[in-house]
Amino acid sequence: MNKTLVILLCFALILRLVTILFSGPAILTPQAQQNLDAFAYNQLAVSLMNGNGFINGEGRAFRPPLYPFFLAAVYLFTGVENFIAVRVVQTIVSTATVGLLFLLARKMAGQRAGMIAAVMSSIYPYFVYFVPEITSETLFLFLFVLAILLLCWGRDPLKHFLAGVALGLSALCRSNVLIFAPFAAIWVLLKDLLNKTRAFKLAILYLLGLVLVVAPWLVRNYIVLHGEIVPISTNSGFNMALGFSSRSQHLSLPQADSLLAKVPTMGLSEAEADRFYRSSMIAAFVSEPILAAHIALRKVVHFWSPFVRNQGVIVTLMGFLAFVPVVVLAFAGTLGCWNSKANRDLLVLFFFNFLSASGQAALTLPNIRLWIPMVDPLLIVLAGAGVAVIYSKWSDMWTRCQCRIALSPPRLTSSSRESANAKTRSHHHH
Repeated sequence: MNKTLVILLCFALILRLVTILFSGPAILTPQAQQNLDAFAYNQLAVSLMNGNGFINGEGRAFRPPLYPFFLAAVYLFTGVENFIAVRVVQTIVSTATVGLLFLLARKMAGQRAGMIAAVMSSIYPYFVYFVPEITSETLFLFLFVLAILLLCWGRDPLKHFLAGVALGLSALCRSNVLIFAPFAAIWVLLKDLLNKTRAFKLAILYLLGLVLVVAPWLVRNYIVLHGEIVPISTNSGFNMALGFSSRSQHLSLPQADSLLAKVPTMGLSEAEADRFYRSSMIAAFVSEPILAAHIALRKVVHFWSPFVRNQGVIVTLMGFLAFVPVVVLAFAGTLGCWNSKANRDLLVLFFFNFLSASGQAALTLPNIRLWIPMVDPLLIVLAGAGVAVIYSKWSDMWTRCQCRIALSPPRLTSSSRESANAKTRSHHHH
């Protein structure tokens, strides 16, 4: 392994460990319980440890299962609610993600691009910030980047199958990634049009890996929810209503606010409530299409904005200073890599990811916890390529300038010109 990369990974690990030392209190304090996701994940993990199954006050399938099982696995070896141990494990997972981003950027634009991407991801504020948080971002980020890397790694059938497995695990961590899954299958078919049989085989293997991972949880949900077909979780309808309500800090649909107040009092099961949310929101879209489209567009704009809302001046400024340079360099990397057929294929996959993430933001919540794990790692890969492209072009320009200087005749000073003229006159005189 490259010595510089090893040093960089050690630095990323130390930085994250230091962050843990200065992180906030455990999630069970009254202040920390405001993070409802962390509190709910811990409840589910403790329920699993106590032998009560995957259940808490929200229901049996409201949240994706992988992160609570991840917490339960850490608790099994280190003790229940050992949040320090969770944070240390997440430090290792986050550091491993830095290595994956190095490999992905190196594949796209060479060693220099890989090193730049590793440097960026090792210090990227949002990646570091989520390490001590008892939330699913760090684990999801690792699994999602692993899935993208395996998809991009040539035409090996095993790697495509494992890519499906990794994407299935990331879906069990955060179910919204399922929107990207069909885009990835289409990409596998499109990237090998000259050999359609092979492309079809690779797409089937990718989908097989995905289905084999997700199917057991679907069967479990079918059993515990009494015949309801729920692939992963029952929160999609709620998130849709929340994203179009006044709680999301945007222009809102009145129907969304009334739904959020009404549904909890209707006595529906969690699967029935999920269906009712979705069907009611679709009806609201149909009844007010212009307002719904306007809100969705505003959410997409907010999704790509470098300004983080409602997070304080320091966090907002930090997000702006981190995100904007990455986007600018990613744009340069996109332009620089477009001429290569292999890189163009990767860019199409990245574009599919950005498109699916934007669609999710339009339909649900455009918050940083959505775009950081799905969008930022690929932007950092493109930014690494951008730096490599800029360096290469600057180096070529400098080399050409040096060659021109070396090949051009020496310029004569005024005294040299007078001496040469005197010699010429002397020669003509003789």
